[in-house]
Amino acid sequence: MASPTPAIPAASASLISSWQGLLAAEHAAVFAYRRLGPQLAAADRELARTYEAAHRSVRDELSAGLLAAGQTPVRTEADYPLAEPLSAPSAAVQAAVGAEESCATAARLLLLGAASTTAQAPAGSTLAKLRATALSELTDSAVRATRWRIGDDAANATVPFPGVE
Repeated sequence: MASPTPAIPAASASLISSWQGLLAAEHAAVFAYRRLGPQLAAADRELARTYEAAHRSVRDELSAGLLAAGQTPVRTEADYPLAEPLSAPSAAVQAAVGAEESCATAARLLLLGAASTTAQAPAGSTLAKLRATALSELTDSAVRATRWRIGDDAANATVPFPGVE
């Protein structure tokens, strides 16, 4: 009989808070992509659907992990107001960049919290999986934000430290 996946050792409140923070950012990203998709140029709509699906997958993984760790996942909000109205495709691109930057920041905070946990995390443990998820989402969000920026302002498409505001 296989042993259960080890839980997060003495899960700290700050680690759980960071985990919930990334989940909240993923909820917001899914909502943003659903709202901005119709405002994008036709060529970018399929990309937006692909990115929305990626955020949905990470959101579901984070939520399942929190449940497995005995936590109640943060719920999605009824609405996520955008910083600016979506009056043109360029505004929709900026909203997509903002969603990706928020996810990158939240993923970085979770990665730092998970990496600073003093207990060793054996391969396959919840903590090791959480670290991998946070690193993957930091990287993926940075790549997605860069992709959106390239279409908007190729000269300033990259940022030196994704996830750092």
